[in-house]
Amino acid sequence: TALENWFNNDRKGIFEHATGSGKTLTGLFAIRDALNRGDTPVVLVPSALLLRQWEEQIKITLGDLNPSVLSCGDENDKWRKKKLLGIWSRPSDKNLIILAMLPTASTETFIKMIRDGGHLFILADEVHRIGSYQNRKIMNLKSGARLGLSATPRRAGDPEGTQLIFDYFGGVL
Repeated sequence: TALENWFNNDRKGIFEHATGSGKTLTGLFAIRDALNRGDTPVVLVPSALLLRQWEEQIKITLGDLNPSVLSCGDENDKWRKKKLLGIWSRPSDKNLIILAMLPTASTETFIKMIRDGGHLFILADEVHRIGSYQNRKIMNLKSGARLGLSATPRRAGDPEGTQLIFDYFGGVL
């Protein structure tokens, strides 16, 4: 039902579901749809632990699509050293997924190197963290589909950050 609501909302919105309720799995189904459409998913996570968990779940759940994953952050710096981000983020017929930690994705280098546009699908896990002053820079990226995941999408004591998140992702579905 959540995915159906997201599709009906022009593939924009935030899923506010309790911890352990399947937000990641639902996000993986949205990534499958994006890859089938020829879009490039950019998965944003707040920590190294979630970076590793998402990478593992992508391999398990989307293995039949044989996706290639470019990890950015947690000592994964090939994207920067070899200038891969621009290549990976342009429109492509390959199943490419960019997986980035928020502290990396919000840097000036990352934002300058990525090729934004309607072909990008921005998925933010723990979406409430993207509203911080440092992380909100990533919301300047132009994209097509956008999906936020969080048990608590509203930022405590930060109505401005919360509103920016809701404006960018399209609100809670």
